[in-house]
Amino acid sequence: MRPFSTLKKLLYDSLPGRIFRSSGIRRWFLGVLVFLVVTAILAMDFYQVQKLEIGMPSPADFRATRTVDYIDEGKTEELREMAARMVEPVYDPDLVVNNEVQAQLSQSFLTAEKIRSRDDLEEPEKEEHLAEELPYYLPTSALDAFLAIDEQRLAILESKAEELIQAALQGGIREHQLEEERESLKIEVENLSLTAEETELLSAITTEIIRPNLVFNEEETERQRSKARMNVQPARRTIVQDLPIVRKGEIITPEHMEQLEALGLQRKVENNRARVVGLAILILVMLVVGLVYLYLFKKDIWHNEGLLALLGLVLIVNLLVAKLLTLIPNTLYGYLIPVAAGSMLVAILLDNHLSVLFTIVMASFVGLIVGGDLNYAVVAMVGGLVGTFSVSRLHQRSHLTRAGLLVAAGNMTAIIGTGLYTAQPWQEVSLGTFLGIINGVLAAVLTIGLLPYLENTFGLTTAVTLLEISNPNHPLLKRLLLEAPGTYHHSILVGNLGEAAAEAVGADSLLVRAGAYYHDAGKLKRPYFFIENQLSKDNPHDKIAANLSALIITSHVKDGLELAQRHRLPQVIKDIIGQHHGTTLLTYFYNQALEEAKEQKVVKEDFRYVGPKPQTKEAAIVMLADSVEAAVRSLGKPTPNRIEGMVHRLIKERLHDGQLDECDLTFRDLSAIAAAFVQVLAGIYHSRIEYPQKVGQVAEKEEKSAGTNSRQAKKIAVSPGTDEIAKTGG
Repeated sequence: MRPFSTLKKLLYDSLPGRIFRSSGIRRWFLGVLVFLVVTAILAMDFYQVQKLEIGMPSPADFRATRTVDYIDEGKTEELREMAARMVEPVYDPDLVVNNEVQAQLSQSFLTAEKIRSRDDLEEPEKEEHLAEELPYYLPTSALDAFLAIDEQRLAILESKAEELIQAALQGGIREHQLEEERESLKIEVENLSLTAEETELLSAITTEIIRPNLVFNEEETERQRSKARMNVQPARRTIVQDLPIVRKGEIITPEHMEQLEALGLQRKVENNRARVVGLAILILVMLVVGLVYLYLFKKDIWHNEGLLALLGLVLIVNLLVAKLLTLIPNTLYGYLIPVAAGSMLVAILLDNHLSVLFTIVMASFVGLIVGGDLNYAVVAMVGGLVGTFSVSRLHQRSHLTRAGLLVAAGNMTAIIGTGLYTAQPWQEVSLGTFLGIINGVLAAVLTIGLLPYLENTFGLTTAVTLLEISNPNHPLLKRLLLEAPGTYHHSILVGNLGEAAAEAVGADSLLVRAGAYYHDAGKLKRPYFFIENQLSKDNPHDKIAANLSALIITSHVKDGLELAQRHRLPQVIKDIIGQHHGTTLLTYFYNQALEEAKEQKVVKEDFRYVGPKPQTKEAAIVMLADSVEAAVRSLGKPTPNRIEGMVHRLIKERLHDGQLDECDLTFRDLSAIAAAFVQVLAGIYHSRIEYPQKVGQVAEKEEKSAGTNSRQAKKIAVSPGTDEIAKTGG
């Protein structure tokens, strides 16, 4: 044991140990851990152990696990390329070319005229000079014609050449159209009424001088082609559920691979990495929203690492169940995911409002698990919310069964609604409805099965536990009934009073009743020292000192805590046992001690309960109900007015004594509690008609009661919660 203690101390004093002493660091560490686990669960099917490649034999038969629409990337790309090829190249007109061609044509005729007019040159020399000065090649016959034709015909030829060139350029000439345009010019020249020489010259000039005047615009052409590609609608294909994709041993083709990827059976690694990052971002956002909600609105849960761990555990378990259901070879498995089980556990163990947020988050995760189908997410949300509302006022174990049936009904309604909205086949809607009913039953079974384990592990107390310990067959209550029947009946009445008061102020009425049943369990150790358990007139307190009597009376709180520990009662019940007397003073015994001590000093604190004072509404209500029940029971004639006066006086005394300082009861709450007490007590102590033959006996009893001695007063004084009666002479 010593080495273990030493190791524990070393770990506690180490740097990690000092860091984890901070509750804030522990909370954020828990949040990061839940984030990593949830991300791992949701992303576990992104990577396939079995790698499939195009051209390799299929290692197994693959069938469509669900009906899915997908985009045929290969066909889509083919259509896009076809649309791009159909786009004509874009050409821009080059006006400079037009001007240059026109100028070149005019210059050619001017040059010819100039050389023709030179008398100093012989014909061969003129031909040679003309060939040199023309910017293009002309055959010898054309050069001879250029020099031989008379000026009038030459002017006509120049005019015809201008018309032909202008007409050709006006229509636009592309690079690849140049030869075609030259042939066209030759034909047009031949159709003119010209001599052979004139035809040859005009044809040579026009075909040589013509040039392309449309320039290819590569940038605009590519833009038009890109636009055409984008306007092509993707080629969509449908894979019908259970349709064979590829059989074992069959060579995998690109089409097979596309279908497998569409079904999520084979994904590219680079795409999966991006999907994991996106998934992690979505999970992080939802968890941060949940933590901020806890920080702002649920401080008690935020500051309790155990409750945060419980919330994370329920989320993880719910997701694991959902992932296990994905093994079912049918897409409708999404209707089986029991989100309502987690919602009901959160509502019962933690908080109803938090359960609503939990349901929204889980429904979003369900949508991610089933591939983004909103139908399943909607059904999961409806089922979870119905489960939350069904257990918001849990008072019997059978309510959990009823909650499962309500969840089934909610699922069924949501599945029919979404099925009709999305025009699903009636066969799928019928099967989905059946699965939704199973979902509700499964949610109830999981909730009932997990609830006790979670309660015990995290030390929580639910309504189910309170119902179990409130059963009269509980061993401690049976002992109380047999060994201290007066205390047992007193506890039952305190439970009735406390439950009515708790309902009036919005406290946990079931907890108040259960706490009231066990608040005086410590009297089992010495039952005969308490007046309600004394059958004879002998009172043992008459034979002992006042300080010893006070010690015995106050010890029943400690004894009750020991019995509660032995019977493993919940901590909330132990708290009520320890706080139901607070630090009140045993007034009767204190006054008696003062009389007996005479000149000796009496310590007042020795006659007070050790406390603590009530810390919750429920503990304070049990304290007030305990005092009121005992006090009213001691009244000789409990008329409505006397009961009401006694109730208000006792509550006022507890308030002035500071016993209610540490709980969150308001003055309005105290007024409501008093009214509830009076109503219940008036029903218990209502007036009764006396039978005539017993009138004499009743009168005789009243005479005896009027002569009660100090010994009887002492009995009343030590009854539970009646110190005020002794003090006020009630």
